[in-house]
Amino acid sequence: MLSKITNIVVVVDAHNGGLKPLDGVNRALNVWADLIVKFSPITIVTNHVLEKSVAVKTQNTLAVLADPIPVIRAPVWEKKLVGDINVLFICTWAYDEPFKEVLKAACMLEETTHIYITGDFIKHFGSSPDQLPANVTLTGFITDSDFECLLGSTDIIMDLTDREGCLVCGAYEALALNKPLILSNTEASKTYFTDALHTNNDAAAIAKTINHAKLNLTALGNKSLAMKDRLDQKWEQQRSDLERKINHCKKKHVD
Repeated sequence: MLSKITNIVVVVDAHNGGLKPLDGVNRALNVWADLIVKFSPITIVTNHVLEKSVAVKTQNTLAVLADPIPVIRAPVWEKKLVGDINVLFICTWAYDEPFKEVLKAACMLEETTHIYITGDFIKHFGSSPDQLPANVTLTGFITDSDFECLLGSTDIIMDLTDREGCLVCGAYEALALNKPLILSNTEASKTYFTDALHTNNDAAAIAKTINHAKLNLTALGNKSLAMKDRLDQKWEQQRSDLERKINHCKKKHVD
């Protein structure tokens, strides 16, 4: 409405939660979100999977802009990690994350391969989780500094989801530090993070992928470095394309 009655070009940044509020369970919010996309002069999405789903809802301008690779300094952590090989599973304990399968996968790994799992586990396990595999540590909520230390100290970073069209934050964070990266086998992840390891979200597949990563740490780290450089260039191209579309829309709006 603001765009219709003024000369302001409204740009909507439509991440997954903006396109499907509350994971799509609320009909009224879904209708509202669809109307926003329909009438927005420009809608930004993070990947081409989302672009295809939004294209059927609007005839206005669409732009694809993924997140940029962040700058993470990863200070040295004074704590000693437990395993000979340490995997960081970045997790929020949300419904789309296969954390139960990761716990099962831990039982299939050598005891010297240790998995650290971030995020608030209390709603699933209570304050004192028991019967965890011996090679799993639940970190709970930790400070940004400790999280960055974990990112820098672990050997492999894993971020999994069964949500199509979702590019997980942990992928960008892994690339920032040139870490071997394990992601779910979704179309969006395979298309954008082409040189990551992609796994199905069942325990056997996750364990197999971790074991493969263990044997190829240096090669996978080099792939992450090359992927980071390539995606940095791609992001600049996407940013330029977005600016061009905004300027075109501004001119059209004024005319």
